[in-house]
Amino acid sequence: MCVTTKVAYLNEVKNIHICLVTISLAKGGAERAVANQSRMWHDMGARVTIVVLNHEIAYPYAGQIWSLDRKKSQKVSFGRWSRFQQLKKFLKTEQPDFVIDHRPKNNYAKEWLYKKWLYRGLQIIYVTHSAHVPMYMTQWPKYFARLCQSNWANVGVSQWIEKNVLGSYAMKKTQHIPNGIEPTWTQDHMEASQVAQRPYLLWYGRLDDSVKDISFLIKAYTQSKAPSLGIDLRIMGQGPDRARLEKKSRETGHEACIVFMDFQADPRPIIAGARAVLLTSFFEGFPMVLIEALSLATPVISLDINSGPNEIIRDQQNGLLVGQRNSRIFAQAIDCMCLDEYFYQLCRDNAQDSVRHFSMAQIATQWKALVTHE
Repeated sequence: MCVTTKVAYLNEVKNIHICLVTISLAKGGAERAVANQSRMWHDMGARVTIVVLNHEIAYPYAGQIWSLDRKKSQKVSFGRWSRFQQLKKFLKTEQPDFVIDHRPKNNYAKEWLYKKWLYRGLQIIYVTHSAHVPMYMTQWPKYFARLCQSNWANVGVSQWIEKNVLGSYAMKKTQHIPNGIEPTWTQDHMEASQVAQRPYLLWYGRLDDSVKDISFLIKAYTQSKAPSLGIDLRIMGQGPDRARLEKKSRETGHEACIVFMDFQADPRPIIAGARAVLLTSFFEGFPMVLIEALSLATPVISLDINSGPNEIIRDQQNGLLVGQRNSRIFAQAIDCMCLDEYFYQLCRDNAQDSVRHFSMAQIATQWKALVTHE
């Protein structure tokens, strides 16, 4: 869904063509960040093209879509190479001023091809969305870092990533620019009373237990007092581990309180209605779920993982940071948020102000400075 309603920023970059490269515009926080960024560039006056490798589009975006998935060759053996050549032709014809590549980069040979052949002659900005080194710096991060030294910039979405991922491999031209909240995100969402009659805690994202550790979340929830208080746990999203996690929830004896929900392209009504949004991942980049929740005045509870939560959460002011991956300690944090009405209201009252510096207007200033060297 292309959104063209313009929110004027002071930081205009007219006559610049920005090409954003992403896996898709659906399902994940990084993908939502790309969709938001497309609207940011559009609102600043840039021409925007989004190259999507898989044609999955759920989030509102602005600009032109060029879908690699729609260019599939009928010849299976040569399909991928044929599509790669079509993308090369597209970039050569369009000659964008900047290519901002948000893809995970987990294979050195493929990234060598991207950098040395596909992107040759273009101004490239790589964005790292995760603290997990093999996901964005390939199996050979030292050699991948060398490939990136000629990039216009190498951006980490958190301070931790810039220092401890990009910095650890002596990456040059590094910068920290967090993901931002698009101006219309906080507008026109339903009130909590329209969403559910029973109170609930919320987790949402991709159901990949090896990254998100939803098993830990279920265990902590069942050890808390929330089920006995009539406060449900809602788990919203799709992913490879959904069936196994549903089975695990049945085995706890609290199946009636653990509700699995499908992915929602617009999750704002569900987020706004939650008592708190929870995060238990093994690692993140800059978790959009936290700033999305806080911007809707919903407190958060998160493990203090790498990276992002401690750059967003002000412990005991807008939510709780849990320092140990211990289910009983996390359960205590849940109890605090569910039982202490004064504390809950304090976090709720502080939530929106605590993330105003992540507004897209603020983030736009940083991106403009990066591409114009102002």
